[in-house]
Amino acid sequence: MKNFVKAIVKYNKEEEDFKYLKDKFPMVNDAKIKEGVFIGPQIREQFKDLNFEACLNSVEKAPWNSFKSLTENFLGTKKSPIYEELVVTLLDAFRTMGCNMSLKMQFLHSHFAIFSRKSRCYTEIVKRTSEHTHVPDEQAMSCCETKLGIKRKAQESQDGAHHIVGESLQTASEGTAAKLPKLDSLKRTIQRQRASVLAAPAQPTTLAELALPAVYQ
Repeated sequence: MKNFVKAIVKYNKEEEDFKYLKDKFPMVNDAKIKEGVFIGPQIREQFKDLNFEACLNSVEKAPWNSFKSLTENFLGTKKSPIYEELVVTLLDAFRTMGCNMSLKMQFLHSHFAIFSRKSRCYTEIVKRTSEHTHVPDEQAMSCCETKLGIKRKAQESQDGAHHIVGESLQTASEGTAAKLPKLDSLKRTIQRQRASVLAAPAQPTTLAELALPAVYQ
């Protein structure tokens, strides 16, 4: 639409088409009309306007009708089986009129020349969600298991933090022990784990929510 309007304004010396569009859309300034800047509803309104077609000469009617046909049968949800012919007809009509061709239209024309109609999309799954593409680190995994074991012992037993850490290190390999945090950090982990279990319950809002842990009964 933009290239078509710019062409008719440029080559129509009497500016009949420009005057008609200006009267048709008084809220659109002259600069936008000369540049062919219209929105979708305005373009669809022009498709239905027979008076606008009457203002066009024989050279201008061919690209206008081609543009209408391509919009209705290719650019929307409806795809005509002869869409390639519609595109070629539009390109020829615009070229005859002297319209500057859109870069997208040039790519579309090249697309038809390179790819056949029977070409189809091909999808290759490269990676799935939650799928690891790297080699797992056995020592890092063993380190996580050891820390989980320390947290579990902190909840289930009343042993001291030093005893729990020492017992866990005895069963861990040298590589796993090297990746574990320092002793003070592991002790603080045990303290936080026990504090979360022994913490006072939140304030209940109803009597049904009032539940005392076994430690406080």
